[in-house]
Amino acid sequence: MDEMERLIVDLSSSDKEVRLKAAFFLSRYDDPRAIEPLIATLNDLSEEVRLYAIDALGQIHDPRAVQALLAALHASDDGIRIHAAWRLGTNGSPHAVEALINALNNPDADEGSHAAAALGYTRNIRAVEPLIASLNNPNHSMRFSAASALGQLGDARAFEPLIAILGNDPDELVRSRAAEASGKIDGARAVSWLITALGDQSNYVRESAAETLGEIGDIRAVEPLIIILNDSDERVRERTARALGRIGNSLAIEPLIATLSDPVWQVRWEAVKALSKIGSQRTVRSLIEVLHDANFVLRVSAAQALGKIGDEQALPELERMVREDQEIPAKAAWQAVEAIRQRIGNK
Repeated sequence: MDEMERLIVDLSSSDKEVRLKAAFFLSRYDDPRAIEPLIATLNDLSEEVRLYAIDALGQIHDPRAVQALLAALHASDDGIRIHAAWRLGTNGSPHAVEALINALNNPDADEGSHAAAALGYTRNIRAVEPLIASLNNPNHSMRFSAASALGQLGDARAFEPLIAILGNDPDELVRSRAAEASGKIDGARAVSWLITALGDQSNYVRESAAETLGEIGDIRAVEPLIIILNDSDERVRERTARALGRIGNSLAIEPLIATLSDPVWQVRWEAVKALSKIGSQRTVRSLIEVLHDANFVLRVSAAQALGKIGDEQALPELERMVREDQEIPAKAAWQAVEAIRQRIGNK
């Protein structure tokens, strides 16, 4: 009995750990002998064993393994469906790509949306046109997954269709994903559309537009982002502060300083980190005030920012933190003091 045969026998063991190890080690092989036993294992009582069986099937470049993974898209467990879609996308065989493209037209919306998501992992340009067509599917889950996959594929043909649904799709989550995907495909071209999306009625779309503009890093977005630092939604304010830090333009300094008084600590934290990235001496006094914030995460971040900027006027308050604050903030303050003293000594 060779190792493959032994592992196949172990898939039927009454011991879960033995079945688990067998499924795990079968993922090292592309051997059609394992297909039927692995398909049977997809009914195992243990979700962990089923997940490893999906991994093993995903390594086999045989149409039967692909069909088994397609069938797993109907599993009752969402984790199994998602894992099967990922494995189909990374299978790498032409059988998998063809099967996933065909599944886009399946009347079962769940299978179609998982197939669309899986096509994003294939990196195969054959999927681009079918996915663009799926942006017009009446099911919002299909449109969402298609937009996600097109962003992953990064093909320029998808840019205009994604911009169209960014402005017109009735579902806010689809518009949100279109914002992210268009930025991945062509950031420079997407900037003006994403700036417009900052005014979308949906906080999800504004959030995604702000995040994507920060990743693109175009200074054209600075002033529009500053405007929505006062957005009514805290996650939009949080992502906007982060975006301004990524862009790193000095125009954002005063608005970010004002954001240090935001009632939500996560927003204040992103503002501190953004000011640290910009690294201007103009931020020192405000960051010193943050050393008294009730949230120790902010005190740590402010100390780190002050150490990076290296202005000696921060030393008295940092030294106070070393003496009086909790262990983690005190350590951050001590490191900042050392960084500032080293900088002074090097002048």
